[in-house]
Amino acid sequence: MAQLSTAISDLLLAAVSYVVAFKTKGHPYQSCYGAVIIAIAASLGVCRFSLNNPNRDLIDAHKLLSWLGSVIGMPFLAAGILRINGYNKELVLAFSICPVVFLFFYKMLPKDVKAYGNLLIAVISVFSILISSMITKNNFGIFSAIVIILASIVGAEGSIYGIPRVDLFHYLLAAALVFHAQALGISIIK
Repeated sequence: MAQLSTAISDLLLAAVSYVVAFKTKGHPYQSCYGAVIIAIAASLGVCRFSLNNPNRDLIDAHKLLSWLGSVIGMPFLAAGILRINGYNKELVLAFSICPVVFLFFYKMLPKDVKAYGNLLIAVISVFSILISSMITKNNFGIFSAIVIILASIVGAEGSIYGIPRVDLFHYLLAAALVFHAQALGISIIK
């Protein structure tokens, strides 16, 4: 059965992500790549949740890209903020390369390491955005990290007052991306 409210929330997330990706291309490129991964995942979510009976390949592709948004997209967004906040190139490079290395060895890792690795990458990324933005007084970076943390707390399972949590998660993530762009000094509203 189609979940139109989730298709709509994914549509908003996809639209915001594509705009952020377009506006940030090359400024810094890591943020652009992170936003693109999230945009593609959200686009697949629009397709998945707007269909009455989505096929297994679409569901699997959406789950994979959503997971990549967390494991690759978040570190790339963090690398973009670290770069704008003036941190050294080696740290920015580490945030860009470490998740890719994790993916390369993912199949060989024990199940527990995989689960904790996913969580650890996302947590380190978000807290890097938060802490580096606090140190450099980048208020939009702080807002972005706080909204991502709120989205993680809300989660994607169940509902709150009849509203699917996944929809709230999408709306919060879209807001976090708007703050992210602002933290980079880019207005996506103009």
